[in-house]
Amino acid sequence: KRTPQGEEEVKKHYEMLTDYYRVHGYDLKTGIPTRERLESLGLKYIADELEVHSPYQEWDGPPLWPLKSYPHGGTRA
Repeated sequence: KRTPQGEEEVKKHYEMLTDYYRVHGYDLKTGIPTRERLESLGLKYIADELEVHSPYQEWDGPPLWPLKSYPHGGTRA
């Protein structure tokens, strides 16, 4: 159950995260640095590897918990 204040906080969080990704040259959907960003850092070989191995495979580890079962905070200070 979310409060209007909580909804606003989540919205602000995603807006700030999107801005951070854009400023730092990360893909907005995945959060992975773009080829251009990696090359600007002298990491072309990493960009090449990411390109070869993308898209990443689906998770094949232990089952993840349902989202509602993860701990979540209460009132924020």
